[in-house]
Amino acid sequence: MTWFAEGKPSTDLLRLQQAEMQIARALMDRGRELGLSPFLAAGSALGAWRGGGIIPWDDDIDIGLLREEYEVLIESLRKDPLPDLFLQCWRSEPGYPLAFAKLRMNDTVIEENPWNDAGFHRGIFVDIFPFDALPRSRFLQRLQRLALVVVNVFVMSFSLRMVDAAKARRLKLLRWAAFRLRPVVPVGALIRLREWLNRLPFARKSDVFVSFEMYGIRFADRTRVERDLLLPTVPCRFGDGEMPVPAQCDRYLRRLFGDYTRLPPEDKRQPIHITKVDFGSKALSLLTLACGAFMVKRAPLFGVLGLTA
Repeated sequence: MTWFAEGKPSTDLLRLQQAEMQIARALMDRGRELGLSPFLAAGSALGAWRGGGIIPWDDDIDIGLLREEYEVLIESLRKDPLPDLFLQCWRSEPGYPLAFAKLRMNDTVIEENPWNDAGFHRGIFVDIFPFDALPRSRFLQRLQRLALVVVNVFVMSFSLRMVDAAKARRLKLLRWAAFRLRPVVPVGALIRLREWLNRLPFARKSDVFVSFEMYGIRFADRTRVERDLLLPTVPCRFGDGEMPVPAQCDRYLRRLFGDYTRLPPEDKRQPIHITKVDFGSKALSLLTLACGAFMVKRAPLFGVLGLTA
């Protein structure tokens, strides 16, 4: 089980983090080979900037790219897959409903509600988020947001678990109706329409970017960021190496989290996505890496964060 209690992560959480670090390194290496500028985003950038690694209780890694570079990276990973890894996106796995990609580790299985019975690849993953430039027109921005919300209701209502996962009552009702209509709705066409709506290729673009799916379309404004806050990236310690973070990482993190130097309450220091992991044939090698990371790297990091190792 993955948990964090009394300043200590479970062995499975440590192994999970080591697996995610391996995936992230491979992805960053491919990006550099292609001349791209991927960067740690959201909580992963926070962990790197504040503590030099994954937040001790975090259970995923987020990587971002501007849309044009995102498309180049995705196409490269589709045509030339990385060893032992599977690129999960709507182009590589029919019916995959998310508007961002995941790079998953083969021969591993995670439990993550409400995805357990969805029928998609469920390996350990790293998220890859595109950042799209907003139209200059405020009217087009509002129209884009409304259209994305409507389309996404149909795309994401692929199971009753997803219907039940909706927290807002209105959204749950909309998803239930969309789930009932799904057999007669061309979902593949809607997924392609959503991609077009994300990019809006005909619109004059501003220098402000958002990641529509990082926190959900309704909360996309939380990710609004100017290009010069993201690029050019700068190196930052991340575990036993370095990874790129946004150019003005302090401003980026304050925009996203406010006072990110303050730790959350202890009862909030828990993994939020993954509850259980089957490491398959990689169990022993990841256990060795996890033990080394805990003994050599984690103890100083916990001290920096005011935790006990």
